[in-house]
Amino acid sequence: MRYLGKNSVASKIAWLLNVAWYLTFAAIVILVGIFVVSRFAPELFSYDGLTFEFQGGLRMALDPELISPEAVNRLPLTALLVVVTSMPVVLVIIYQLRQLFREFAGENPFTLSNAKRVRVIGFAVLAWSVLSAVGEVLLGYYIMNSVHIPGVEFGVNIKLDLIVVFLGFVVLVFAEIFSMAAGIKEEQDLTI
Repeated sequence: MRYLGKNSVASKIAWLLNVAWYLTFAAIVILVGIFVVSRFAPELFSYDGLTFEFQGGLRMALDPELISPEAVNRLPLTALLVVVTSMPVVLVIIYQLRQLFREFAGENPFTLSNAKRVRVIGFAVLAWSVLSAVGEVLLGYYIMNSVHIPGVEFGVNIKLDLIVVFLGFVVLVFAEIFSMAAGIKEEQDLTI
């Protein structure tokens, strides 16, 4: 099995990343469309209660009587804010990965441009960890201000996913390794 070059693992991953790129754009268009329709034709959306899922497996289904009518009107805007904050980072990561694996499929892995791509991915992963925490806080505030259950008090805490932060720094270390390898390869090419 070949890992670099044509008909290799890298070329298959490049193809999958192309599919992910277009599916992400389609998802953005669909979500924005749902937001626009929900603002101008709210009668098309019936809310028989809301269900929220959180990291760690917590799932909460709410009776419609516990949700204020204003909250139902704010839900699409809150969801759009969460999507708008995270989708650009996802697009940056997918775009950089597409370019990177296209180079891998062309059997040209160690270049300064690839090192820069890996560095951008590392910073994007770090940004993702911050933006996803902010998105969860926005969703938490929405729930806190929208759901009224007698005897239950909601609170919101910001929490960074330390595993994602760690992975972001690991990717930045790999970017430096790619940069050093590109320099060594350039020296070797000049020597020969």
